[in-house]
Amino acid sequence: MFAVRQFAATVKKNKPTLRGSSREWMDRHVNDPFVKAARLQAYRSRAAFKLIEIDEKHKLMKASMKVIDVGAAPGGWS
Repeated sequence: MFAVRQFAATVKKNKPTLRGSSREWMDRHVNDPFVKAARLQAYRSRAAFKLIEIDEKHKLMKASMKVIDVGAAPGGWS
């Protein structure tokens, strides 16, 4: 579907604002292939791939329609 260069990024450990599970989440987020692909394809978030998948399966959207993702949390669904 799309090609993403494989390389690992790490979060700087001397940042006092990220601790424990927040740092672990950030490490997962930074290395997520969908996050990387979204950045390369100029999508605002990885949720774009979820919306594309839903549209391919159910054919809900037409060319002139706009979609607003109103998730309750970053990356969340509502």
